[in-house]
Amino acid sequence: MPDSTLPKWARTMARILRGGLCVFAVLVGFGDLIAPSQVVKDAAGPHVVQAWALTLVLAGTVAVCAVVLHRWRWEMITVSLLALALAARAVAVWLSVADGERIAAAAGISIAALTFLLRTVDLMVFAAKASAGLRLYRRRAGA
Repeated sequence: MPDSTLPKWARTMARILRGGLCVFAVLVGFGDLIAPSQVVKDAAGPHVVQAWALTLVLAGTVAVCAVVLHRWRWEMITVSLLALALAARAVAVWLSVADGERIAAAAGISIAALTFLLRTVDLMVFAAKASAGLRLYRRRAGA
């Protein structure tokens, strides 16, 4: 497991925080499905907003399940989708920034996208180390 070196209390706390982060991504998706921001919809187009909203809802739901069920490969795939969908939303928000308005909203959604990207990189590094260790084990076992 990616967090196996942490103490049990830290693993539990990290899992709760990751699950909460994924729940908030689902809420952003629902918000964009139900009542999208007109400014963002004008910047990106209604079909793009609907596409990333569906991606956020579906990938976020699977990500919550992955965190709860300790499935790091599922989490790796879904958080990368969440990072992509939030990055697309962040670009639309940054494009709508005019004369200093909405800078906080643009920065906030960018932070969320970067947080998911950081978790994606973290899990990809773990996957690379795990597969390298497995190859070394198989090589030694076969020799």
